[in-house]
Amino acid sequence: PFMVNKARLVEKVADLVRAGLQVTAVDIAAQPVMRLTGELVAQSLHARVVQADLLAWQPAEPFDAVYEQTCLCALDPVHWEDYERRLADWLVPGGILFALFMQTGQSGGPPYDCPVEDMRELFSRDRWAWLDDSVLRVDHPTGLHERGFILLRR
Repeated sequence: PFMVNKARLVEKVADLVRAGLQVTAVDIAAQPVMRLTGELVAQSLHARVVQADLLAWQPAEPFDAVYEQTCLCALDPVHWEDYERRLADWLVPGGILFALFMQTGQSGGPPYDCPVEDMRELFSRDRWAWLDDSVLRVDHPTGLHERGFILLRR
């Protein structure tokens, strides 16, 4: 099973389902959840779509992979350690975290700045294997922020 933590990523969820993956999409807000559900029905696709607070939600079973797209940057940094532990708990041993962390270069937020050096500390090698020391830079659609794409194994 594959978890996507942002239900507003309609095209990513649909692509993963079309690829034959069992997908669970989670978002805290009702509107993205309803939009994704409607889009999946319109495309005759099925995924489990959940409206939940990721700091309280627990899946019934762990996932083989989690795609984390800029969710961490939306959380107040006081919650980052809890969220990191939850990500680890949501993955099977050896599971992969596909992470897209936002670098704003600014204080305050949201979005909060997620410098790669801080992410290396938060996702430390005692629990995570960094599969590639390089970070793929992905431009934010607004052009205002960079995002670093990182692969981690639990």
